Amino acid sequence: MKITWKQIEPFVKSPDPKARVVLVYGPDSGLMRERAKSIGLTVVSDDTDPFNVAVLSAGQLAEDPARLSDEANAISMMGGGRLIRVEDAGDKLTVLIKSYLENPSDQNLVILEAGELGPRSSLRKACEAAKNAAALPCYVEDERDLSRLIRETLQEANLSIDPDAVIWLAGNLAGNRGRVRSELTKLITYKGAASSAITLEDAQNICGEAGVGSLDTLIYSTAGGHAKEA
Repeated sequence: MKITWKQIEPFVKSPDPKARVVLVYGPDSGLMRERAKSIGLTVVSDDTDPFNVAVLSAGQLAEDPARLSDEANAISMMGGGRLIRVEDAGDKLTVLIKSYLENPSDQNLVILEAGELGPRSSLRKACEAAKNAAALPCYVEDERDLSRLIRETLQEANLSIDPDAVIWLAGNLAGNRGRVRSELTKLITYKGAASSAITLEDAQNICGEAGVGSLDTLIYSTAGGHAKEA
């Protein structure tokens, strides 16, 4: 099944149970990994659990194709479903995935993590066409989407932010969701429990080019309760 733009967030929060293989792909590797992780956590409570999570590479499956079926059909020692993550997935796996989808596990989930796959990609087309698979794109977010993410993330940390700071952050952090999360974490650490809103100056000092070299200062200042010195 092909996941449209409007269906992405609902699917990530509550994947269609008919999809036994989910292909998460796109040029924004940070966003791809974040969405793959969120989907995986609907199956297992800890995606680092070695008993319930298997992490395979496309290279490993090329050398030993049977391993996908072995892992996907293994029974969890703790009960419930297992998660099988396949990193660096690409068109070389298409035949294997098609074969697996003929008789997939009805309890364990396979997530394929891939970079950008064009419309002609055989793996993408296979997952879009199959009724028991899904293809979920992760394109670079625009400034409007990033602005919403910035506000929501800071609100969860009980912090507010000035509008001009949001605009600056969204314009300068576009391209990788992982970097956005990292920079917001730095801002949250910097502000701590401060009641004042994050200003444009705060954002530029901590997340701008001038802020790249100020990480040590940030750590020492926040540890000592002197955020203004960062």
